[in-house]
Amino acid sequence: MLLEEFKVDPNATGPEYGNALTAAAYDANMEILQLLLAAGADVNSPNGWALQIAAAEGHYGVVEELLKHNADVNACTTNENFPAGTALQGACEASRTEIV
Repeated sequence: MLLEEFKVDPNATGPEYGNALTAAAYDANMEILQLLLAAGADVNSPNGWALQIAAAEGHYGVVEELLKHNADVNACTTNENFPAGTALQGACEASRTEIV
């Protein structure tokens, strides 16, 4: 509804998760993740850290989906809500061997 009827910007940001794609990645909600990507959500937005949080949370399918959409594996965030840096650093810090 929000994306289709009200044309909400899928890249809009907020203080908690950065953007909607990051929130969907954190929750491993593939249906919402795919809706956001189809609506033009930027996997490499400087205001989000979807790949990093998916890797840190161990959401393998989400990581795969983001990589299919050309997420930058070397992107590094300095956001205070996710201080781990890169996806690899987040996965290592959280002992997510399957992601590493």
